[in-house]
Amino acid sequence: MRRTLGILLIFILFGAGIWWYREGKISPPISGQAVRKPQLPGFTVLLVGLDKRPHDPTPRSDSIIAVRVDSEKKQIGALSIPRDTRVLQPDGVMGRINRVYFKWKIDGLLLAVNHLLGTAIERYIITDIAGLAQVVDALGGVTIYVEKDMYWRDDLGEINLKKGWHRLNGQQAAGYARFRHDPQADIGRTRRQQKLLQAIWQEARKPQNLGRLPQVWLKINQAVTSNLSWQEKSQLAEAFLTIEGYQVKTATLPGRPAYIGGASYWLVERAAVEKSVKEILGR
Repeated sequence: MRRTLGILLIFILFGAGIWWYREGKISPPISGQAVRKPQLPGFTVLLVGLDKRPHDPTPRSDSIIAVRVDSEKKQIGALSIPRDTRVLQPDGVMGRINRVYFKWKIDGLLLAVNHLLGTAIERYIITDIAGLAQVVDALGGVTIYVEKDMYWRDDLGEINLKKGWHRLNGQQAAGYARFRHDPQADIGRTRRQQKLLQAIWQEARKPQNLGRLPQVWLKINQAVTSNLSWQEKSQLAEAFLTIEGYQVKTATLPGRPAYIGGASYWLVERAAVEKSVKEILGR
């Protein structure tokens, strides 16, 4: 079954935590608060992965994915929005969607996404690669196959990985997930992020790591900002626990690359957007 970065991230950060709670391995996040079966059949949430740089208090959004979870119809849809997508910004000027968060934070990004997709998304989950690195370290590392030699140096540090199976620590795993300096660029990076998140989940489920789960859950909560209610998080857990019974649809917003004013953009057409939203998000 194909799983996008967005779906896996949601299930790891929320579903896994609630699963651990239900198994009696950790305490609930609020003393005395029970996990209840959600009353609503479904909701849509915007997943935002940030690109945080040293000494930069206002990061850009690196991954933007609209995810629809419908527990009644047993459906999950995830629509990825390329970071260079040209959108109408809150100030009325056209620009790249990954710069919207930089200037207008999550409220501005929700406005831009809803205008682009014709939706009314209010819920969000925000995280970053650094947060995932902390989770990896709390687990004691992850085992993953590095598909090629990777080397890159920037203000976030050095990426220096060799092809083959490796046990990666948090910093190495973060480097693997953010590497994009090859012909596949963002497409390859998205695939690597997917592999990393699969590895994290497999590591978390190992019996020998049960004693690490309280610390992992702490890191998860530190790594995520969200306005989801506990009931909505529980709905994600319900989907996670029965994922084999769900119909999962994933797609990237269709479009074409173009240069405008010397800058690169991903241009989309209204008809294609409407078709993708209907097919993937069911809206």
